[in-house]
Amino acid sequence: MTYSGTLFILGGAIRPDHDAIWHSMVGAAGGAGSRFAVIAAASGQAEVKAQRVCERLHHYRAATLTVPLAAEGQLPFSPAVASDTNWAAAVATCDAVYLSGGDQGRLRHLLLRSDGSDSLVLAAIRQVFLRGGVIAGSSAGAAVLSQLMLADAGRSLQALQRGLAIPHAICGGLGFAPQDMLIDQHAIARGRYGRMLAAQIATGIPLAAGIDEDTALILQDGIARVCGSGVVLTDIRMAQVNPVPPLRANNVRLSLLRHGDWLALSDWEIHPAEGAKIIPLCSAAEKSLYGASLPDAFDGTSLEQITENLIRSPAADCRAMADNGEYPSYEVRFRKTAATRAWIKENQEYRQLSFAGLQLSAEPDTMRSNNDFSVDIL
Repeated sequence: MTYSGTLFILGGAIRPDHDAIWHSMVGAAGGAGSRFAVIAAASGQAEVKAQRVCERLHHYRAATLTVPLAAEGQLPFSPAVASDTNWAAAVATCDAVYLSGGDQGRLRHLLLRSDGSDSLVLAAIRQVFLRGGVIAGSSAGAAVLSQLMLADAGRSLQALQRGLAIPHAICGGLGFAPQDMLIDQHAIARGRYGRMLAAQIATGIPLAAGIDEDTALILQDGIARVCGSGVVLTDIRMAQVNPVPPLRANNVRLSLLRHGDWLALSDWEIHPAEGAKIIPLCSAAEKSLYGASLPDAFDGTSLEQITENLIRSPAADCRAMADNGEYPSYEVRFRKTAATRAWIKENQEYRQLSFAGLQLSAEPDTMRSNNDFSVDIL
């Protein structure tokens, strides 16, 4: 759709006191007194979730309208409110819309008609966006913003082992985000960059953005800016992939952006945060970090640990295993190249390491040759 408004793609678990995110969101909507339509229908406890979101917005001096698309725990789904002209008109007068977390499939079902067309409320949400308003989605509310969304994708390793089927694991979203961007959430905390890659192999979408918890990726005026903990990007434009399970990918471009870093949406050029210090990278081509001391490649925050160890070391690459007891296990390789950049921003309160352009590969153990590599265990 035409890009007029501002998207706040929230990875989930946004703290009530995360001033940078809440102030930015309310400010983009017009500041104090701006009106947010709050839709918490993705949650089985919609009323409670909506109340919490409204309390946070009130703290930051915004006004709210709670839109009850579904009653508490209502099953089967009922789209009656989404088709109500009065509710649609009320949403259309708002400056912003906030979609909270829960089950993105439920939210999609309530906002779209059975034939896939927009409900009246969804059409009103698009009106808000097209006239320059804010659309914010947290967790499930973030996933549903993309053209194609992850619905029941599971964990990273399983997604690579089995592949992701359309339309069960991946289905149509609401289409607010750019068409060439896939969205995932809780990305670092749950090690989801592997399933992002599996989804890209299934769909051909070139860029995936995994927004971590307590983080917003803010899309406004042609840039995507990170506010919070971190965003993982996987770029498969130059990658070689095998789309038949078990999946295989080589030459994927992997980046990790932190607070203040940003991405130009026109060409996907990555820019460090203001005041960041560039880290000189050195590598010895004959050395590799590999061994039992490295964590499972997809185990929670292991991505941060593994990549920082590599960037700080003289090694050229780092190889970690991923094993869930199912066949096959995977080797995940991170490699420095001439295009790799890293930078750090720190003060008395925090220290943030970012990087762009690590080369990533994910390969099932059944496809690795005994002569594929020789390593030094450091």
